[in-house]
Amino acid sequence: MSDEEGELRRKIAKLDVGIADTNRNIKRAAAQLWKQGKKVHLQEQVSLHPFCKLVACILYTVSAYNAAPALAYVSHFLNQSSDKDRRWPDDQLIEAIENAWLGMDVDSLANICDPKCSPQMKALMIAWKWYTEWQLITWLSEKNYVQGVAPTTQLVLEQNARHISAVPDDVRPRYFLDAHSISGRSWASRWRHRWNAHHGRLPIQEPIDLQNKRDKATSHLFTWKYLAVHIHRF
Repeated sequence: MSDEEGELRRKIAKLDVGIADTNRNIKRAAAQLWKQGKKVHLQEQVSLHPFCKLVACILYTVSAYNAAPALAYVSHFLNQSSDKDRRWPDDQLIEAIENAWLGMDVDSLANICDPKCSPQMKALMIAWKWYTEWQLITWLSEKNYVQGVAPTTQLVLEQNARHISAVPDDVRPRYFLDAHSISGRSWASRWRHRWNAHHGRLPIQEPIDLQNKRDKATSHLFTWKYLAVHIHRF
């Protein structure tokens, strides 16, 4: 074997050693990152109160597996808890809701959602009440942002009654139809506060910048001065 071949083999051997060291370092770093990621995941995992979890699972069921009503309820529940300053991302809350629902026994959940024989009637009634209120705020948002309409309190109460009419009799929430009554106004006020809805007016024309306002004001002032002079002459 020539000297050149020997030198080449030594270089190849050094490269093999270097590659092996690099691979070991990569595996070591990957294992460390995996441990850190697992630790963070365990620390950041959402822990729901058992009753909150139950209502969320019922909501997920009665809404035909729409996570939005359950997400709104869980967010509201957490905001009222001692850990209200903690803000969880929506995707984590949805994952917690879906995992809780998947972890429930199908027959037990079906029995709980049966208004005739539910062993968790309180949770079932809260879920239906929350679901109809979620339907109402969804309807209101559509009226506001899609159709450009701001419904009156009377229209809100009437729409709420329509949603509630679809709820089974045994768990049907109370509703009010008179916006002028104390009970109707009180319910509407509590509902707006709960869903962060406000009285307001939608714009009926495009906004006008300051310069256009000044031009219009100057034009109107000139017109009134012109009319005043001509009227005085006559």
